[in-house]
Amino acid sequence: MKRYSVRLDLYVTMFHFIDCNSRDKIFKKYGIEFNEVGGVASLSGTDIYIFINTKYKNWSLDIFVHECVHAANELFLSLKMEHDKKNDESFAYLVGWIFMEGYYNLLKK
Repeated sequence: MKRYSVRLDLYVTMFHFIDCNSRDKIFKKYGIEFNEVGGVASLSGTDIYIFINTKYKNWSLDIFVHECVHAANELFLSLKMEHDKKNDESFAYLVGWIFMEGYYNLLKK
């Protein structure tokens, strides 16, 4: 199991990126269901968890991007922030930040 965590002070939130190929380990340690498609994003308190399984037979980077969008949405929902459909720059920057943090500190290492 590989793991990387980082705090985003702006939103007072910890992001945890975890690459694990065992749904049982994830459930036992975090109590979170991990599906067969290779990823899940989940909120626990003020922490956001992004679980991926790079060993999944059809895993690709688009699954990670997909989970980054879910993670950003979880954060916005937890803070009761609404998406401004005419100006979604803050959401787009957040998704980009989440992706880059996970990509360079978990997937590229």
